[in-house]
Amino acid sequence: MSPERRKKSNLHDFAIIDQVMSQSGSISAQTDVLGESRFVQIDVYETPDSIVVEFDLPGMSIDDIKVNVQKEWLIVDGMKKESVHDEKVNYLCMERDFGSIRRRLKIPGVIDPNAVTAKYINGVLEIKLPTRVDRRKSARKIQINGSEG
Repeated sequence: MSPERRKKSNLHDFAIIDQVMSQSGSISAQTDVLGESRFVQIDVYETPDSIVVEFDLPGMSIDDIKVNVQKEWLIVDGMKKESVHDEKVNYLCMERDFGSIRRRLKIPGVIDPNAVTAKYINGVLEIKLPTRVDRRKSARKIQINGSEG
């Protein structure tokens, strides 16, 4: 593949990722004392056989996270619980978020929803969405039947 063609192919791949990101939802109206929204941060990337979504979910336990595929949507719900103290405390600063989260991402039609896997390690939830075929290699020539005339 020529460098120019490779550059155009890479731009197409980034356009697909941009489309996935623009169709994504945010967490349920979670705001701090200043009224600023808090969002679950994600990365989305593609490997030769899957699309991978990584969610930053620090401080959550695996039992507090739910992952579902419903029709064309990947839905991640969770609950980040507030720290419990044995004694009465007076916070001088409180920046960490607590409460429920929800993130919805529209899934490209090329994935196999029955083969989706998820793992949670060190505060990062990784969801692999295996692709049915490598869409970059799925082009094929179609025979045209008929007669000249």
